[in-house]
Amino acid sequence: MITKDNPGNIESFKELKTLYSNEEWEKIREEIFSGLPKYAHVDQLYKEEKLYDRLLEYVLSTEGLYALREYEKELKDYYPEEILQKYADEVNRMATHTADRRRYQEWVAILRRMSKIKGGKEKVCEIVEHWRFAYRNRPAMMDELRKL
Repeated sequence: MITKDNPGNIESFKELKTLYSNEEWEKIREEIFSGLPKYAHVDQLYKEEKLYDRLLEYVLSTEGLYALREYEKELKDYYPEEILQKYADEVNRMATHTADRRRYQEWVAILRRMSKIKGGKEKVCEIVEHWRFAYRNRPAMMDELRKL
């Protein structure tokens, strides 16, 4: 079961869920969520319960792209604008620092990934247009952007 030693353990969570009716489970689930420590993997529990609004909130509150990439598949159809904005915020933050060609290739790969989300092509065009002006003195970046 979910204990102090394994808070947020998905297998224990699933096992516990089988012990309750659907009506009872919602109340129990909320009690579990409220009692979890900050370091518990509540994101996995949100995914398991299909609580996509909470999962989105979790993703948006984390720094970097790890959580976004982890849960993009579950969230992109429900929250395409929010997902695209998180990607845009992160890649624009990364772009403020000069980098090597390999890093620029990674950023272009992120832009490609973004373009596959509803509304993504437009968002990517905005980013690329901005970068072409703001970072025009980065030839390797400009070269990689042409490969988009």
